[in-house]
Amino acid sequence: MSTYDLADLCNLLRLLDFYYETHGVASELMDSIRCELANRLDKDTINFDDIFHVLNNPRGAGRKSHYSNDVNCKIKELRKKGYTLMRIANELEIPYSHVQRVLST
Repeated sequence: MSTYDLADLCNLLRLLDFYYETHGVASELMDSIRCELANRLDKDTINFDDIFHVLNNPRGAGRKSHYSNDVNCKIKELRKKGYTLMRIANELEIPYSHVQRVLST
């Protein structure tokens, strides 16, 4: 994978993320790309929002997210298990409106 530049890896990760959301496969490949990006950026873990924010907004302008990508993933996971929006909000101790926003995108 070392022949790809950082932008190529990020774009590939975007495509695989979309494919994963649609079909539910390709997670192993996504994990290997995340590891490669972590090595190149000298980070322990890679967050989708961090990578894309750096590439698309190098000065770091704009409103910062109050919740991590992990919380957003947990919201989607609980919804797939059949939890109601209110139950998700109560269990994660986050506003109901944030749960609505994450699930609407």
